[in-house]
Amino acid sequence: MHFRGLKFVSQVLSVALLALAPVAAVAAQHSSTKKGKMGESSNPSFSKIDIFAGYSYLVPKGTVQVPQPNGTIAPYSYDAVNVGGLFSGAYYFNRHVGAQVEFAEHEYGSRNKDGSPIGTRRNDDGFLTFGGGLIARFPYGHMVPFVHGLVDLEQVNGPDFNAAKWGPGLTLGGGLDFETPWLHHRLAFRLFQADYEYIHADFGPGTYGGRANINAARLSTGLVFHFGSIAPPTGDAAPSK
Repeated sequence: MHFRGLKFVSQVLSVALLALAPVAAVAAQHSSTKKGKMGESSNPSFSKIDIFAGYSYLVPKGTVQVPQPNGTIAPYSYDAVNVGGLFSGAYYFNRHVGAQVEFAEHEYGSRNKDGSPIGTRRNDDGFLTFGGGLIARFPYGHMVPFVHGLVDLEQVNGPDFNAAKWGPGLTLGGGLDFETPWLHHRLAFRLFQADYEYIHADFGPGTYGGRANINAARLSTGLVFHFGSIAPPTGDAAPSK
């Protein structure tokens, strides 16, 4: 389940975000001169479809009671996963509420020269997430806060050579997008997305079995691309000059 291409994508996006940060500050100052009044954006329409792609960091908290070959039971814990990618698409029914689908992959990325993971003994942490649910945004000028709630299908690895298993999950969270004038107002920076994830996995009975009930914190950042538009009510449009 290790998608090696995501590691490269995550590194490229991280470098791009660092390089574009000072440019974004200049763009914000330039765009602010185009506001008619506080809270008004120079682009009064709202996107119908948002596509997000970015880097994601996962901190899972949970312990699996794993049966050992010698008949004993040993607890194994999950470690933070520092290599990950998050991709999502949102379709908005109106200027505020929409439906969202999300895909995420997190792979335990720190390893020794021989390929063995660094951290918890036998750690093979890995998470593959497919989710869907509702999203709500609250545009205010160039800042767009949002919240969302998703029901997930999770494939979970580790932490003691446990075979990958599918299980249910839930995601609750939100974030903040910064709108830019670039690409005709079609590009935004996701300054942050912070989520809580609950993940359940049953690795079955016997050696390297056990159950996991995981509470995870997930932090993400990246780029948002807008498509289509939803015009606001006539009374909400910026006054003409």
